[in-house]
Amino acid sequence: MSCYICTSPRTYNAIIDVLAEEDTLNILNADEGIKRLFALNVRSYCERYNIEEGTEEYKKDIPDFPGIKYETLGDQYTLAEKLKAVDCWLYQSCEGTCDQDPDFIVVQKACDHVYQLVAAKKTGRNPNEISPDEARRIVRPMQEKHNLWE
Repeated sequence: MSCYICTSPRTYNAIIDVLAEEDTLNILNADEGIKRLFALNVRSYCERYNIEEGTEEYKKDIPDFPGIKYETLGDQYTLAEKLKAVDCWLYQSCEGTCDQDPDFIVVQKACDHVYQLVAAKKTGRNPNEISPDEARRIVRPMQEKHNLWE
């Protein structure tokens, strides 16, 4: 398993949009949330590669916060695109104990719900009737067969 530091504004803006849609934006404001999510992603990277803050390796490998400011993505991204962004960040931010961080858990729950929404759209069912695991089974084959992210 590899890990990288996500610096894409699109990814962070999609995550914040999903959190806001889910009414789970348990942070002071969106810009602060992006900083916290970036810091958690950096922590995951450091835990994966045993990089300690303040070391030469840290200074060489870890970028400064890229100054991402929240801009709502609105309707320009589909649920599937938002799901990809959330999934990407989760995958890159789950190393060590990071998956137990409260911010990680909030994003994970939002990701589960977006999977349910995409699965409901595909099946015509109520999203609340589809478990997150079932939703993933429904959506993942669609991703491979239909280039859902393009």
